[in-house]
Amino acid sequence: MRVWQIAGRVDELPKIGDWKQHRILDQSFVIVRGKDDKPRGFVNACRHRGNLLCNAAAGNAKRGFVCQYHLWSYDLDGRLRGMLRENLAGPVDKRENSLLEVPVDTFAGFIFINPDPNAQPLSQFLGPEVTELLAPYHLDEMVAVMDVREPLDCNWKVVLDAFEEGYHINGIHPQLLNVLTIDPATTRYRSSTTTVSRWHRSRCGAPAPRSRSRQSWTWLRHFRRPLRSSRVSRYWSPTTATRTGPSTSRTESPRESSCSRPPATP
Repeated sequence: MRVWQIAGRVDELPKIGDWKQHRILDQSFVIVRGKDDKPRGFVNACRHRGNLLCNAAAGNAKRGFVCQYHLWSYDLDGRLRGMLRENLAGPVDKRENSLLEVPVDTFAGFIFINPDPNAQPLSQFLGPEVTELLAPYHLDEMVAVMDVREPLDCNWKVVLDAFEEGYHINGIHPQLLNVLTIDPATTRYRSSTTTVSRWHRSRCGAPAPRSRSRQSWTWLRHFRRPLRSSRVSRYWSPTTATRTGPSTSRTESPRESSCSRPPATP
């Protein structure tokens, strides 16, 4: 789990105070756009009694976060701002009781998170090969237009391996040959173990399970603007949720949450 992983797209947090919850196995994190327009990540737990700070999937907390258990409040940079009946709480070092921050960075329009507070920089983890390989695709100029989740009864590596190569197109997708020109002399596909491995790990996070298991995947399409000359790319990322509904569905992120409501008057 201590590795850089994709947690979403930058355009999911367009405004100051916009936040989203990101889960890795049983661990919950909250990623928020701060007042300085910088995304930050925190362990999604109040420092007082460890109560879950944000319960919803996403929202806006322009005035900061408020734990609904004992009404401890935090700024967007994670600093402890106030406590209920603070004059009766005794001496409390607010700097030592701020939210636990985890490394968050962006690359190619994607938000990355690493639960390891001592993680190496994202740029160093990805390396120059990944940057060079993806630069021509202008991924930072693309926006998500559809979010589809579909459980697949297979090892997740099977799906990723298929989408990493075009060798199977002639046999599985012959209809694409009418619109695609596959020229081995000009293709940008590289069989670099280091590059592909790092990009796989950043998208998938945890190692592959040894046995077949039912996984839930998120499929996002991104189109470059303007749409008349758009290019399509696909981004796959495993989710920890189990199948609870139809295999394919559109999802919308709520913009309100209990963690951003102002505290009630004592």
